Amino acid sequence: MNNRVLGASYELGIELKEAGCPIDYLNALPRMSFRAEQLPGYVVSRVFVCVRRDPVYVIAFRLATNCPSGTIISGWDFELPWGKPSIDWDYDREDIIPEAYRGEYKGLFNSRLMGALNGDRKIRIGSPVDGVLGGFSIQPIVESSRGVIPGKLSFTDNRGYTARLCIDLNIDTHSYSSASRLLSGEAGQRVSRLHDELIQLAATSDSERESGSPPGFAGVSRDRTQIARSVECA
Repeated sequence: MNNRVLGASYELGIELKEAGCPIDYLNALPRMSFRAEQLPGYVVSRVFVCVRRDPVYVIAFRLATNCPSGTIISGWDFELPWGKPSIDWDYDREDIIPEAYRGEYKGLFNSRLMGALNGDRKIRIGSPVDGVLGGFSIQPIVESSRGVIPGKLSFTDNRGYTARLCIDLNIDTHSYSSASRLLSGEAGQRVSRLHDELIQLAATSDSERESGSPPGFAGVSRDRTQIARSVECA
């Protein structure tokens, strides 16, 4: 039998936390060669929530490596306590972040982060990649969420190693009816079009149900139809 001698590391601390043994000094533990870190200073990760509870996620972090040949990201994921939300990250970061908050993140708008996450840019020693992700989801956050939501980012490199980062997202609640009114530019227009599409989807699905037709159309999933009804009723 082979016994592994395990040194203290952030990655092992994450495993202990997931097993129900949280460590107060988690972020002080040493990282393995490829790592994800919270940004130093006062940059805060957030989830913006409006009356419809359609969330906008803004997540700031750093990717770094000690690998001599550099690191290429082959895949990444984001998870919340209730599961993996479906989030569209394909937004211009200056649009997806509400105007009143852009000053906090503007130094991160021109970063290499998206290129690194797509595997197009290598992360090199001494050149950490700082950046911010911004995305919108039609899946509302759970009603019981208050104050802060703990999230987890996972990144897999070209060697098959996975680095994970636990990160808290401050919940910022706004009185706008929906995220489309909170945002500006192309992001606000796209979110507005999506709401219109979902409301139409809900109406079509209800009509099909009344006529006895099978629910859903054109390959639309039943889950998406249920989400559409929740948007219509908000």
